[in-house]
Amino acid sequence: MGKFIKFFTLLLTCLFISLSASADIKVSVGDMTCESCANTIKKGFAKVSEIESCEVDVDGGLVTLKVKAKKEISDEKIKSTIEHYGYTVKGIKRDS
Repeated sequence: MGKFIKFFTLLLTCLFISLSASADIKVSVGDMTCESCANTIKKGFAKVSEIESCEVDVDGGLVTLKVKAKKEISDEKIKSTIEHYGYTVKGIKRDS
């Protein structure tokens, strides 16, 4: 019985960790042409409480956002944040 309880506890712990892991969101962005553009977007998302990190690939036109554990952010908030700084959103894809 003791082994079963230890196994079940370990299983629940693993499940909790996987559910609380942050998700990546990939945003296709237009009008980015340089590192200054990348820095503007990074600084903009640094002000958004739900975002853990922001990576920008200017050449690929891609912004990758990592959402904090137990947090969510809407597509609309992502779009409005990017558009606030003068860029266009071409698409948003969420990884699970």
